[in-house]
Amino acid sequence: MPKPPTMKDVAAAAGVALKTVSRHVNGATNIDPALAARIAAAITELGYRHNLAAASIRPGRSAKVIGLVISDLANPYWSLLARSVERTLSANGYLLMTVSSEEDADRHRLLIDRLLAQRVDGLIVSPPRRDTTAWAAAAAPLLPVVAIDRPALSAPPPPRTGPGCSRHPRGPTPVPRRTSGPLPH
Repeated sequence: MPKPPTMKDVAAAAGVALKTVSRHVNGATNIDPALAARIAAAITELGYRHNLAAASIRPGRSAKVIGLVISDLANPYWSLLARSVERTLSANGYLLMTVSSEEDADRHRLLIDRLLAQRVDGLIVSPPRRDTTAWAAAAAPLLPVVAIDRPALSAPPPPRTGPGCSRHPRGPTPVPRRTSGPLPH
């Protein structure tokens, strides 16, 4: 299998500097139109594809990929949710990488580690029913994490209000807005 062309190959074919190809590929608009046309022709001729994984290594760059960890890909609820998330992300220039933990805590942790190694820009996660929250504590400082269906981090339950709750020492208190848990239907 032949090695995919690199920016260096494109620069050689177009007769320009590597930096000029890099600027063109990354959307710079202040490139001489004749040079931009030569670069575009070389990209087409060689079949060059921008390596977003390599670009995401640079500080401040994004691979534009979000990881979705669901419980069971065969379940219609999760496939519908994945389709909705994918449509929304796609409309905003992101790619969705969907994986299924199959409610297995060990598999779930492995999938989270793999997604972090792929340098995704964020995680949308349905934690397994029987799991520690160590994965969430490790992932949350690195990138945005959204928990769906059940909480990712242990927290005391919010105080209840309404009938029968006046036994609380300070009386009834408002229920805070939920940030995780089952999605409304």
